Amino acid sequence: MATAGPRPAMGTNDSDATTSETNSSLRSEQQNQSPPPPARSAQVFTLFPNLPPELRAPIWRHALTGRIVKWTRSNNQNIFTAPKKSIPLFNVCRESREIAMLYGEYIDISTSDEPVFFSPIVDYLLFEPIWADLIPKPGAKVIPDPLDSLPPSLQAVRNIMVHPHYTDERKRPTALFEKLPRLEQVLVAADEKSIGFQSKFILGTAYDIKLYYAADVRKRLPDFKIPYIAVGCLGWTGSERRKMHHGTQDTRELVKVFENEVQMKAHLSEVREEEWRFTQELQRGRPGLKLKLNFRNVNGKGRDVGKARGDGERGPDGAAKNADPPGYSRGLVNAPEDPPPYAETEEGRQMADGGVTHAVPLP
Repeated sequence: MATAGPRPAMGTNDSDATTSETNSSLRSEQQNQSPPPPARSAQVFTLFPNLPPELRAPIWRHALTGRIVKWTRSNNQNIFTAPKKSIPLFNVCRESREIAMLYGEYIDISTSDEPVFFSPIVDYLLFEPIWADLIPKPGAKVIPDPLDSLPPSLQAVRNIMVHPHYTDERKRPTALFEKLPRLEQVLVAADEKSIGFQSKFILGTAYDIKLYYAADVRKRLPDFKIPYIAVGCLGWTGSERRKMHHGTQDTRELVKVFENEVQMKAHLSEVREEEWRFTQELQRGRPGLKLKLNFRNVNGKGRDVGKARGDGERGPDGAAKNADPPGYSRGLVNAPEDPPPYAETEEGRQMADGGVTHAVPLP
């Protein structure tokens, strides 16, 4: 007997049959579709080598980053130090190195067998400007200007960082910054962990540099363009940021620029809370670990932070339940009063009258 085809099951109506056919059609279409391509990292751009050179060059140039190169004097000799392999473009390919040398205008300033390259355009030259009293004391030794020993190739530097003076007295730099005609930035170097209890001295140093330009340089050179003056915060980055010991090589970078104490306190609060979270991660990962870190609050006073796991209450997950992180952002000390206006001080009046003896060049 010939069959008339498949018969619907008992109790199945036309609507159910239509739904079944639709689902079957969708499954068939999905099977015919090719699987989606695997997801790629957002940081990978495989077509970069296929770009024309005129497009690759600006990208390489944009990848140039400023470094901190230290300049010190020892036995009347210049010593320049920089972190090893701190110019990434030098180690990518020949094209990246050539572009970096072209746009960064790197020069070799090494004074030993270890090469040290410096870019007068993007790098920062960190040195001690030798702070002196506004009014030299009778019989005081004349301090030579350290910039007179700077190689001519570095006189085109655009960014410098100077160490602060740690005193409440008004000071002036022995280094005459106006000798650097292309100078655009003068930053007072400040370690990220010390901007709380040293903020008064750091901001006072920046204030003294501004006074130096306003009351001294502008008097001799009325049309002189004053560079940008602020505080440069040095900190560890990348994997070094989560280490407690960093070895002998200083690889800190410029992480922030501050113009006032409010900005410094806000960043300090972020740093302390980051440290707190890090200690909590260590405690959760290593049972019984005893962490005793002496954090400094904004007043510069020590404070013990951290308990062994199990010393306090426990949460639902069995982990030690610790208190909230210390409120470093609360109860901030009042901002130090600005130093008195330069013209209102006795030193200022004498300096305005030409009473300041400038540094003399090295013989």
